[in-house]
Amino acid sequence: MFHSLDLFKALILLLSIPVLLFGSEDDLLFQPKYESMLNAIQQGEFGEAIAFARDLVSLTPTSPIGYNSRYILGVLYYRQQEWKKASDQFEYIINKGKKDKLYWYSLYYRANSLLHQKKYLPSAKG
Repeated sequence: MFHSLDLFKALILLLSIPVLLFGSEDDLLFQPKYESMLNAIQQGEFGEAIAFARDLVSLTPTSPIGYNSRYILGVLYYRQQEWKKASDQFEYIINKGKKDKLYWYSLYYRANSLLHQKKYLPSAKG
């Protein structure tokens, strides 16, 4: 049976496979940094992984690596209970409008992040 940390690592690595296989030419330039981020996650060095992810998001915001790194950054913030930071990353992915698996996962994580921040929708008054 997986521990929650093992499940977390497995999910991140599974979601990273498409980027590793089908990245753009620009992504090849940043591949070593991306792999370093994944290695940091495997080692449980989440602060280091966050630093790599932030760099990748700022250096390649529109590439597949940047997009995937933004999702990973959101999950890392979520795991560390930094709800506002996590919510911001997921909101960016949602607003891109690309209805892929990261979009649907981001909807879930953003909703939970908002609940943890106690940011509910206004109630309907009748």
